[in-house]
Amino acid sequence: MPGWWGFWGPKLPDDAPENRPLASRWFGPSRAIDFDHKQLVHIPQAVLEEHPGFLALWRERDILFIPNMPYHVAHVLVNFLYTNKYENLRIGCKSGIESALIDFTTAIYVYSACVRYQLPRLQVQAGERIAIYGDKIPFLEIIKKLSGSQFTDMNLGGTLYDYICDRASAENASMTDTSAAEIRAAMGGTMASVLCQKIVKLESEKKHLKEILRKH
Repeated sequence: MPGWWGFWGPKLPDDAPENRPLASRWFGPSRAIDFDHKQLVHIPQAVLEEHPGFLALWRERDILFIPNMPYHVAHVLVNFLYTNKYENLRIGCKSGIESALIDFTTAIYVYSACVRYQLPRLQVQAGERIAIYGDKIPFLEIIKKLSGSQFTDMNLGGTLYDYICDRASAENASMTDTSAAEIRAAMGGTMASVLCQKIVKLESEKKHLKEILRKH
């Protein structure tokens, strides 16, 4: 006969015997991710099997080499493999915009990595954060960030492209000659910034066309 606490105590539905795993997924075979020959992280095979596209990249190897991924971005990726959740590391910043810029840049890195390493669910979460963090940042600061050398070879596509288009459209509604000149001056020669230039130019042309149509 159960004791009084067992009878009246809180229920634990997830702890029902039939819901418990037959074996621990934390033990058994594992594979490793080599982050730029600096950090080797072992991931249980059972965890990797929850991300089949990512697992397929191993191609029967025991180690997957991932180059040029910053530590805080690698954390987001590895944490997601275990938890299916996006988690930033705490990074000390002086201002809200500075913090948002770091989070925005991290989300871009993560989004790009997800495209390359076949992690579609994390890609969705990173895409959501691109807009969330980006909305906290002046458009000029976004252009400056995307014109940096770290984005030299990064393709500005998908959610990031859509977000830049939306921000460019909103910016053009209130853009002055001075702010337009500042944006043009901030744009560099990276792939991302070149595409930004095309987007901003297109939005400017659309605005000019609307003004002509209104006059007629």
